Amino acid sequence: MSLSARYGRSSSGEFQFEAVAGLGDISFTIILPRIVREWLKNRYIDEASMNTARGENGLKWESVSIPNSGSREVVDCGILRDSEKRGDVIDYFRF
Repeated sequence: MSLSARYGRSSSGEFQFEAVAGLGDISFTIILPRIVREWLKNRYIDEASMNTARGENGLKWESVSIPNSGSREVVDCGILRDSEKRGDVIDYFRF
């Protein structure tokens, strides 16, 4: 049996990870952003550093979200991403 048949897929085509991880009623879509925010706080000294690295203005820890599957597929030059345009995606893949 394939993973998608066993665990299902979301509308974006991604696996339903909460089933795979055995998290039961705890939604992966709620937990993952919190974990990523904590990782970002360790990666960047403060919000200003994160904003500079990502080419953003006024981004706050609590407003950081997980890039959707469409934005994770966008590249700027061949297989490379521009860090000032796609800093959120680059951080997501580093995480």
